[in-house]
Amino acid sequence: MTCFMTLVRTIGSRLACAALILTALAGGSVAQQPDAGRAIAAENRALAAEIDQAATTFGRTSAELDALLKAKGDLEERLERIQRRAQVHAIGQELARTRVRELH
Repeated sequence: MTCFMTLVRTIGSRLACAALILTALAGGSVAQQPDAGRAIAAENRALAAEIDQAATTFGRTSAELDALLKAKGDLEERLERIQRRAQVHAIGQELARTRVRELH
């Protein structure tokens, strides 16, 4: 996650610089450039906060999914054991009936 966030912040900083350059090339006055830079920096911080929140949500959801998948695997394994025991029990009952018939 840390590498991802660093990459996002780096891209955001580069986008802010590019926006400043485009503003300068578009003929923005010197007074408008710092305002544009502050606005871009504020938007960059807001977007970084949204990305942090999304990354946190993703991490939490991913952990929940891992837990659910583990629980599913545990339940499937338990069901297989129960089915095997039921088959053995059924075979044992059939064997007992056969033995009783043979003894009579």
